[in-house]
Amino acid sequence: MKNPFRGRDARPFLILCALVAIVWFRHHPRPTTAVGQGSLIALDQVQDLFPEAASLIPLEGEPGDTVMDGAGNTLGTVLVSGPDTARVTGYGGPTPVAIGLDADQEVMGVLLLDNMESESYLQEVVDNGLLESWNGLSATAALRKPVDAVSGATMSSSSIIETVRLTLQPLAAEVLTVRSAPRITALVVAVWLVLLFDLALFFFAKRLHRLRPWILAANVVVTGFYAASLLSLAQFAGWSLHGIPARAWLTTGVMLVLAILLPLVTGRDFYCTCVCPYGSFQEIVGRWRRSDLRTPAWLGSFLHGLRGVVLGVAWLGLVAGLALDFTTAEPFAAFHWQAA
Repeated sequence: MKNPFRGRDARPFLILCALVAIVWFRHHPRPTTAVGQGSLIALDQVQDLFPEAASLIPLEGEPGDTVMDGAGNTLGTVLVSGPDTARVTGYGGPTPVAIGLDADQEVMGVLLLDNMESESYLQEVVDNGLLESWNGLSATAALRKPVDAVSGATMSSSSIIETVRLTLQPLAAEVLTVRSAPRITALVVAVWLVLLFDLALFFFAKRLHRLRPWILAANVVVTGFYAASLLSLAQFAGWSLHGIPARAWLTTGVMLVLAILLPLVTGRDFYCTCVCPYGSFQEIVGRWRRSDLRTPAWLGSFLHGLRGVVLGVAWLGLVAGLALDFTTAEPFAAFHWQAA
């Protein structure tokens, strides 16, 4: 049997694995000392929920604090999402929250803490009032209330919703099973139908050359604007640190696996030439260009080298732990038209 890997250059794949491993171990060191109990949120952050807050008293056995005013009166409680919510990730990673509860243990508000999500997506979440969805509800009522993700910031808002529910779970009078497993929806089915056409185009390019413009158009319309299922630098940065979210495996997770394995086996690029909505749009527009237009050699060389510079800066930023919004370095966010 012929070895499909014979003659293939595996160095890019090995370099990719090495870079991901370096980033992972850089941000997931082994704990050497026990972390003492203390406030998990700063007082000035709590004052966004309790303007009269003057001091915090850590809760026993729970991540959070009792909020006191200047006269020593109890204003309420602030709960901070704990380690069990770290597995819940959005576009760029976990979305930790602080939840303010009044003296009657009803939700006063939800505050987003430091995260790696894109500011444009989070602004869309805030503008749609998602953080006020649970105000005035007890923990049990908040868990029972159905809250929809925000269109245009689906991954970020879904992560916030799940994190809020997990944080309120210990206070509820009933146990709620938070579903983070991938679900087969109309969007997932649409993406998979287009992806199957993409695979057919990859393996039978000559036979399907007349259908290529239509398949590329489907990438733009369905995979791009409808589903916004694209592989991106911002997404890969979050996945390198926190793993691939369960909800992403049926769409972009599968795309990533194919984007790595197919070139490794066949020696030909798959994602950029057959799947990527942005690349598909470029090719469609390129079919209309004037035949006498040529890119200057110096510009082509510069742009070709620029890709490596951007990737190198991104990787160094991840290793150094810099708070970088990688969506500013790529145009893919334009397909998230609500947040663009």
